[in-house]
Amino acid sequence: MTIRRRTVDGVTTLVAAHLPVRTKPTAEESDKHKALKERIARTSQRHGLPAQIEARSADGKVRSDVLVTGDAQMRL
Repeated sequence: MTIRRRTVDGVTTLVAAHLPVRTKPTAEESDKHKALKERIARTSQRHGLPAQIEARSADGKVRSDVLVTGDAQMRL
């Protein structure tokens, strides 16, 4: 997954974009995947944005690898 900029009616937002699957999924996360989640969390926190690893939605149906939150008006 990657983050891309999308502009609609002159408003630019960041959106998640899935990349093509090149490897067979496994039940366990790779060390590379775990390290990437940690790096994303550390980087966001260093820039003042709170981050949670393995965050669950209020209803428990969705689990995000890393949930970064910030002011709705913030632009990256």
